[in-house]
Amino acid sequence: MPANVFLPEHPHPLIGEELLTVAAAAREFPSRNGGRASAATVWRWTVTGVRTRGGRVKLERIKIGAFFYTSREAIVRFLAALNEPADAPAATIKTAGQRERDAKRANQRAERAGRELERRGF
Repeated sequence: MPANVFLPEHPHPLIGEELLTVAAAAREFPSRNGGRASAATVWRWTVTGVRTRGGRVKLERIKIGAFFYTSREAIVRFLAALNEPADAPAATIKTAGQRERDAKRANQRAERAGRELERRGF
């Protein structure tokens, strides 16, 4: 695809970059079995992203007409975010079950504290 000279000036970060369809972007990534990553994998990276120590990282995309595009520059930014230095502080990412258990424990502590306050006459 030629450069985005046909697009008007727009604040979207992909404007002005070399756009690739999701399928073409998939061909830029190797897969574990020696082939290429599937378009479905790249699509998932644009929608739900990849979980990292710092949170979720998504591959940027833009919709033009009926198609979604990303760019080579967006792929570079995506890979850089995925490969942050090992000495970066680790963020704790909790699963839904862990968050549910934490909330249940917090509610139990609040109930106990409320009963204790009532017992003391507050």
